[in-house]
Amino acid sequence: MIKQTLKKLSNLAHDKLLHFAYGTLLGFLCVLLFSWGGIFTMIFISAIKEVLDYFMYQLDGKEYDIREGCIDALVTVIPSILFSIIILVYQIN
Repeated sequence: MIKQTLKKLSNLAHDKLLHFAYGTLLGFLCVLLFSWGGIFTMIFISAIKEVLDYFMYQLDGKEYDIREGCIDALVTVIPSILFSIIILVYQIN
């Protein structure tokens, strides 16, 4: 089971892992500082980052895949949602 999990993780794009890692760091801080507003802050930050990526691709003459950009934004926001759920569970108990 562990081998299968590691094999699936190795197939993930490096870009997605970076989005998740930076989303984890920023999401933790945003949720810690702004509580539920941290999720919206992360949505805003990830959207701005993808818009900047779009313009950088245009300047380089490359084609930007909107679907990949949306997935990148989602992967960036997921950790802040998880942190908010964890905080909510601990507040209930």
